[in-house]
Amino acid sequence: MPKEITNFHHRQVVVNTYVDEELVNRDGFVFDSVHLENDSLLFIKDAKTLFRIDSLTGMILKKEAIFKNYYSLNGENKKIEIYFP
Repeated sequence: MPKEITNFHHRQVVVNTYVDEELVNRDGFVFDSVHLENDSLLFIKDAKTLFRIDSLTGMILKKEAIFKNYYSLNGENKKIEIYFP
């Protein structure tokens, strides 16, 4: 997974999770930093994990052209959109 997503700091993020093309979860929050740890993407706030995306093995991160700072993690039947407004 490209580490460019870890370059974002002290920002807001919106995370949309789709399973079989159906939106199943939407989260929005402010974080301090983003870390890749083993098979997870961690959003850190005040030195604690605020939000975690697990099971990244087999998922492909790509930068989407729809908006600036818009990414998607794509797996077999799951898609996670990550947008830094």
